Amino acid sequence: MSARLASSSAPPALAAAAAVAVVRLDLSDFRCYREARLDIDPRPVVLAGSTTLAHGAALPILLSASDVVLHDRQVHHSVQTALAALGPRGPRCVALPHSDLDALETAVRDALAKGARRVWYLADGIYSMFGDRLPVAGLVALMQRYDALHAYIDDAHGMSWCGSRGAGSVIDAGLPVERTVIVSSLSKGFGCAGGVIAVPDALTKQRIENLGPSLMFSIQLPPPMLGAVCASARLHLEDELSVMQRELWGRLGLVRKLLRESPALSTRLPIASDEPSPVQYLVLGDAEQAIAATQRLIARGLLVNPVAFPAVPLRRGGVRFTIVRSHTDADVRRLVSALAAVVAEVCERPALSP
Repeated sequence: MSARLASSSAPPALAAAAAVAVVRLDLSDFRCYREARLDIDPRPVVLAGSTTLAHGAALPILLSASDVVLHDRQVHHSVQTALAALGPRGPRCVALPHSDLDALETAVRDALAKGARRVWYLADGIYSMFGDRLPVAGLVALMQRYDALHAYIDDAHGMSWCGSRGAGSVIDAGLPVERTVIVSSLSKGFGCAGGVIAVPDALTKQRIENLGPSLMFSIQLPPPMLGAVCASARLHLEDELSVMQRELWGRLGLVRKLLRESPALSTRLPIASDEPSPVQYLVLGDAEQAIAATQRLIARGLLVNPVAFPAVPLRRGGVRFTIVRSHTDADVRRLVSALAAVVAEVCERPALSP
């Protein structure tokens, strides 16, 4: 087993730890579960089988029927699904325009004027489709003005590649710890599987672990994955992590520069900001164009994802791709060149057949 894991594409330390967790860890005292409590930030954390399961555990415990929930229209679908599962006994939920903090402040004032004592704002740290980032400085300012405002942030796409010790895109932003819950992923940048919830205090952690619906029936990480999680957490505490982060940031800066400089692509970027993000997106139009472009890029040996409504607004379909540290500058240049050629084909020709 160890040989098979060691020969996989996973970092050797993670693969070895996964094997050790199976063949040598003494699980009788839950030692590996305790070790996996991700000592990256001083907040107590809760482990879950996935980020989706984390939302299903946390939101029913955190929210009460008397709260008002304001959520970004583009907050991750898993968050919106967990809200919907609360049903008619849950709090009043209001969808807000994307990343519109003026609309948020208006809604907070309205909720407080109508007697709400606690208002939650649910958003993503980095949005999963377009790769744009939460205007976190503005949110910090709002939370400083309104003591009743709480934040629940899905930062699954911010884990590992940014933040001190890889703790994500919002952990260092100054959000009030006592009124902020951050949920992230142990997949994606972290390199393993599972989800993690950073909560303000030990009592909240205990309530979610013991009463959260998706954690009540032994839905936890299996020992092999726990071993890998422990190893990845240790890597996050090493100085090497900042070196790896800078390498990736260089690739992210390059891809954004090339996209901006391309006449065929620059007008198809859905966001104006050049803040680093591994998630990149080009707007092509409808689903047929997104699929046609994807097929042509795959034929060239380049893997991208087609995206269309309802994952994105109508007529905002396109291709989504991510940049990782193992990509070279040559890989990035090849991708952008191919994107320019394919986009010209599928968006300018009358026939969209691949």
